[in-house]
Amino acid sequence: MESTTLNLISLVSCIEGMNKRNQIKVLQLLKKNSDVVVNENQNGIHINVSYLSTTVIEELKCFVNYVKVQENELNVFEMEKESLQNTYFSKGNKEVVNDMTS
Repeated sequence: MESTTLNLISLVSCIEGMNKRNQIKVLQLLKKNSDVVVNENQNGIHINVSYLSTTVIEELKCFVNYVKVQENELNVFEMEKESLQNTYFSKGNKEVVNDMTS
Protein backbone atom coordinates (compact mmCIF):
# COMPACT_ATOMS: atom_id res chain seq x y z
CA MET A 1 0.00 0.00 0.00
CA GLU A 2 1.01 3.55 -0.62
CA SER A 3 2.05 5.66 2.35
CA THR A 4 -0.74 8.16 1.63
CA THR A 5 -3.26 5.32 1.67
CA LEU A 6 -1.89 4.13 5.01
CA ASN A 7 -2.11 7.69 6.33
CA LEU A 8 -5.74 7.94 5.24
CA ILE A 9 -6.56 4.58 6.82
CA SER A 10 -4.91 5.71 10.05
CA LEU A 11 -6.81 9.01 9.95
CA VAL A 12 -10.13 7.24 9.39
CA SER A 13 -9.37 4.83 12.26
CA CYS A 14 -8.71 7.73 14.60
CA ILE A 15 -11.94 9.46 13.59
CA GLU A 16 -13.97 6.26 13.94
CA GLY A 17 -12.53 5.79 17.45
CA MET A 18 -13.60 9.25 18.58
CA ASN A 19 -16.67 9.92 20.66
CA LYS A 20 -19.84 11.11 18.96
CA ARG A 21 -19.27 14.78 19.82
CA ASN A 22 -15.89 14.84 18.11
CA GLN A 23 -17.22 12.90 15.12
CA ILE A 24 -19.89 15.56 14.71
CA LYS A 25 -17.14 18.21 14.73
CA VAL A 26 -15.36 16.26 11.98
CA LEU A 27 -18.57 16.20 9.96
CA GLN A 28 -18.94 19.95 10.42
CA LEU A 29 -15.38 20.42 9.17
CA LEU A 30 -16.16 18.32 6.13
CA LYS A 31 -19.48 20.00 5.37
CA LYS A 32 -17.97 23.48 5.34
CA ASN A 33 -16.07 22.42 2.20
CA SER A 34 -18.45 22.36 -0.73
CA ASP A 35 -16.40 19.82 -2.67
CA VAL A 36 -16.87 17.06 -0.05
CA VAL A 37 -19.56 14.52 -0.93
CA VAL A 38 -21.39 13.22 2.14
CA ASN A 39 -23.53 10.10 1.76
CA GLU A 40 -26.03 9.32 4.48
CA ASN A 41 -28.13 6.19 4.91
CA GLN A 42 -29.61 4.11 7.73
CA ASN A 43 -26.13 2.82 8.62
CA GLY A 44 -24.71 6.30 9.15
CA ILE A 45 -22.76 8.88 7.22
CA HIS A 46 -20.11 7.81 4.74
CA ILE A 47 -17.41 9.84 3.04
CA ASN A 48 -14.96 8.59 0.46
CA VAL A 49 -11.77 10.06 1.90
CA SER A 50 -9.75 9.22 -1.18
CA TYR A 51 -11.50 12.12 -2.94
CA LEU A 52 -10.72 14.70 -0.26
CA SER A 53 -8.39 17.54 -1.12
CA THR A 54 -5.07 17.86 0.68
CA THR A 55 -6.28 20.96 2.51
CA VAL A 56 -9.29 19.09 3.93
CA ILE A 57 -7.07 16.16 4.92
CA GLU A 58 -4.68 18.54 6.67
CA GLU A 59 -7.60 20.15 8.54
CA LEU A 60 -8.73 16.70 9.66
CA LYS A 61 -5.20 15.78 10.76
CA CYS A 62 -4.95 18.98 12.79
CA PHE A 63 -8.29 18.30 14.46
CA VAL A 64 -7.38 14.68 15.24
CA ASN A 65 -4.08 15.85 16.70
CA TYR A 66 -5.88 18.51 18.76
CA VAL A 67 -8.29 15.90 20.16
CA LYS A 68 -5.42 13.56 21.05
CA VAL A 69 -3.54 16.32 22.87
CA GLN A 70 -6.68 17.33 24.78
CA GLU A 71 -7.40 13.73 25.77
CA ASN A 72 -3.80 13.23 26.96
CA GLU A 73 -3.91 16.41 29.03
CA LEU A 74 -7.26 15.42 30.50
CA ASN A 75 -5.87 11.99 31.42
CA VAL A 76 -2.89 13.59 33.17
CA PHE A 77 -5.18 15.90 35.16
CA GLU A 78 -7.43 12.99 36.10
CA MET A 79 -4.45 10.96 37.34
CA GLU A 80 -3.23 13.93 39.39
CA LYS A 81 -6.72 14.41 40.82
CA GLU A 82 -6.96 10.74 41.73
CA SER A 83 -3.53 10.81 43.33
CA LEU A 84 -4.42 13.86 45.43
CA GLN A 85 -7.74 12.34 46.36
CA ASN A 86 -6.07 9.11 47.49
CA THR A 87 -3.42 11.02 49.43
CA TYR A 88 -5.58 13.54 51.25
CA PHE A 89 -9.15 12.26 51.24
CA SER A 90 -8.98 8.51 51.83
CA LYS A 91 -10.20 7.12 55.17
CA GLY A 92 -6.76 5.86 56.20
CA ASN A 93 -5.13 9.27 55.88
CA LYS A 94 -6.96 11.20 58.62
CA GLU A 95 -3.70 11.80 60.46
CA VAL A 96 -2.15 13.39 57.35
CA VAL A 97 -5.02 15.85 57.14
CA ASN A 98 -4.90 16.51 60.89
CA ASP A 99 -1.13 17.16 60.74
CA MET A 100 -1.62 19.63 57.91
CA THR A 101 -4.34 21.55 59.73
CA SER A 102 -2.35 21.86 62.97
